[in-house]
This record gives sequence, C-alpha cells and structure tokens, in this order.
Amino acid sequence: MKGIILQKLSGRIEKVYFSYEMVESYFPNLSDKLVNKMLDAISKGWDEQLSFCEICPTRCISEKDAYCTMFDEGPF
Repeated sequence: MKGIILQKLSGRIEKVYFSYEMVESYFPNLSDKLVNKMLDAISKGWDEQLSFCEICPTRCISEKDAYCTMFDEGPF
C-alpha cells in the first residue's frame, strides 16, 4: 500500500488500485460482482483521502523522514 500511495501523491499514477486477489483472500465467499463493488468503493475512498494529502502542508506521508516542528511549541 505504501508504494502505491506514494506513487499517487507524486503523480506517477492517476488512481490508487487494489488487487482482486487481495480482497478475495480475505473474503473468499463473496461474489465477483460484490468484490468489484468493494474495490470501486475502496479506490474512490482512497482517492478522496489522498486528494487532501496533496494540499496538506504537513506532508506526513511523502516527507515522513524529515524533522517535523509541529510539536516543538505548546503543551504537547
């Protein structure tokens, strides 16, 4: 997942994707139609979440190794 998310945030891929096999391994008794609906909903949810990450000033995913000053001040 991490690699896919970083690719989306860097603009290398247009959409976050998930494999059918991954869902099927967790839920082997679901129909193909339901798995496809689940994958569509999951993909849409991640795309919406990551669209916020693209404009968020903290960049906690793409700059996770950089020093963060967010907690340097205040009662944290």
